[in-house]
Amino acid sequence: MLAHTSENELDCGQVDELLDAYAEAAAEGEDLSSILPQMRQHLALCHDCLDEFSSLVRMLKADRA
Repeated sequence: MLAHTSENELDCGQVDELLDAYAEAAAEGEDLSSILPQMRQHLALCHDCLDEFSSLVRMLKADRA
């Protein structure tokens, strides 16, 4: 896991502050690869944040359906 870290990565608190907007972009179908690459990296390593992100995206998509 340490091999996948970098100096400018986000911690869970920073991710939490940005998660709503990032999930909204995902639910809208935006290309997340160009939006905040540090967020994508954090979600790849942190299962708790990924679970929260996935839940938010599912809720947002369900609300739009």
